[in-house]
Amino acid sequence: MIRILVLLSIALIVGAGIYHLTQMENAYMVMVLNKTSIKIPFATMLLFCFLGLLCIYIVWKVINVVRKASRYRNQRAQDKTYLGLIAFIEGNWLQAKRFLVSGSAKSSVPAVNYLAAARCAHELGEEQTTMDFLKKAQDLSSHGQLAVLLTQAKLQFERRQFESVLQTLTRAKGLAPEHPMVLYYLAKTYQALSDWKSLAALVPALNRNQVGSASYRNDLELSLHRHWLSALITQSKALTNESMIANLLKHWREIPKQFQWDEVIVSRLVSQLMHHGDHAQAESMLIKGLKKHWYDSWVSCFGLLQGDGAQKRLSLAESWLKTHQNNAALLQALGRLCLQNQQWGRAADYFKQSIEVEPMAETFRELARLEKGLGNMEQSHFYTEQGLAVLSRQLPDLPMPS
Repeated sequence: MIRILVLLSIALIVGAGIYHLTQMENAYMVMVLNKTSIKIPFATMLLFCFLGLLCIYIVWKVINVVRKASRYRNQRAQDKTYLGLIAFIEGNWLQAKRFLVSGSAKSSVPAVNYLAAARCAHELGEEQTTMDFLKKAQDLSSHGQLAVLLTQAKLQFERRQFESVLQTLTRAKGLAPEHPMVLYYLAKTYQALSDWKSLAALVPALNRNQVGSASYRNDLELSLHRHWLSALITQSKALTNESMIANLLKHWREIPKQFQWDEVIVSRLVSQLMHHGDHAQAESMLIKGLKKHWYDSWVSCFGLLQGDGAQKRLSLAESWLKTHQNNAALLQALGRLCLQNQQWGRAADYFKQSIEVEPMAETFRELARLEKGLGNMEQSHFYTEQGLAVLSRQLPDLPMPS
């Protein structure tokens, strides 16, 4: 309030002074340009000043209006981009695409708008639109080439266009040879193409750059060693039993220690040893392995071992009951070991105990075969039907004739 009164007082004083000057007949202002002087009445000069200030005010107002309109358009564009990203996160692909594209014109990073819009078009199945948006993103950003290539590679991977993915990632690798996402999608693509040689060559870079979790890299290396063992088994089929076994054991010893006792690797190796007649080596490996890890698949293999020492194997397996009393695989293996020792009654008991823990078709078949050998045909048929019933439960639910 006081401020307003002060300003009014100043305005009145200045106004009174100006009025007094304009009423004076000889009041004028002189402008000198070189040797020329111009006399301008004071009232006229005040009019020019007023008009000048008025023009400045109008120009200032116009500039403000233009700036506000520009800010409004920019704000609308930002709002559209924001709404587009929200719709993107929500999975509303059509709405997200519309907002992102319409907001790209005034976006500070239009390439990002088009990259997100490309993902939306991909989800909508618009392949050509996807490629168009990626092209626009590439044209709009000279510094975002890697982001464009990675987005393109990811979309191609999801469409299972693996050869195209490799071409795109090769270009990306040229820009950033050690980029974690480039390496990650290369690994996934090599896996999809079963290109194990290229994948093996990539593993050092994956470890060096800590691509993915340690568990992911471990599983990747494990899958490589499993594949190489399977490939060796296939390649060695023409060899003699002795040469085959020697090759397998040599390869197994060369596997890094953290992978040697993998369940799948040992199971395949033991199965091959047994298939080629080296049950003693298979037994030694299973006993050593079961001290490290307990896998039902290894226990099942133990029950299939043949050759000398059947009673010793039975005694050892029975000692495992102390810590694995209700293990269906162990009880089934004990039944088979009893068969090898011609202990028919004990074999039947173990098979029945195994079925009580977990009804398995294979155990029913063993029990049916045993009852048939003992001449109990009715019981044999009963267990055969029970085994078939277990298998039937594993079949898909399909229409059947009534």
